[in-house]
Amino acid sequence: IFRQMKTIYIFLILIGLNNSVFSQKTTEEKISEIRIWYAEINSGIEKLSKTIFDYPDESTEGGEIILYKNENKPVLLKVVYYGETGNMKYSFYFRNEELFFVFQEIEKYSVPIYVETNERDIVKEENRYYFYCNKMIKWIDSKKQTRTTDHPEFIQTETELLNDVKKLLKKTQE
Repeated sequence: IFRQMKTIYIFLILIGLNNSVFSQKTTEEKISEIRIWYAEINSGIEKLSKTIFDYPDESTEGGEIILYKNENKPVLLKVVYYGETGNMKYSFYFRNEELFFVFQEIEKYSVPIYVETNERDIVKEENRYYFYCNKMIKWIDSKKQTRTTDHPEFIQTETELLNDVKKLLKKTQE
């Protein structure tokens, strides 16, 4: 009897371990889920409440914050920083008040905006940052390269984005 109970006990432990190992989502499964959440927000954006805030002190030409809420909870936070030689835009996406995606757009002008010309070249860059449970799980940079979690800038960028979004959300509550 003792031997049978020991065998059953070991079997139950192994089943428990297997369930916890197999129930964890892969990074690609998480990314697929994030893309669904992203599409849901963008397809229903006209139903969200929208508030615009002036954000003058963070760049040379000022900026603005646009906050979209659903049932008084942030769903999308857009911020634009205007500069003399370009601009930078961020879109922070939330689900259950937790950041899950950041889309960054950068435009660099060949000539400052105060110079009158018809020959201003604009170079555009994009970065995509995927978050799951408050951790950045993937970064696709402006060259469409995936930066891995062991890349030197990965943790620093994750920390900066999480700190920035906290600061921006706080700014919308002032």
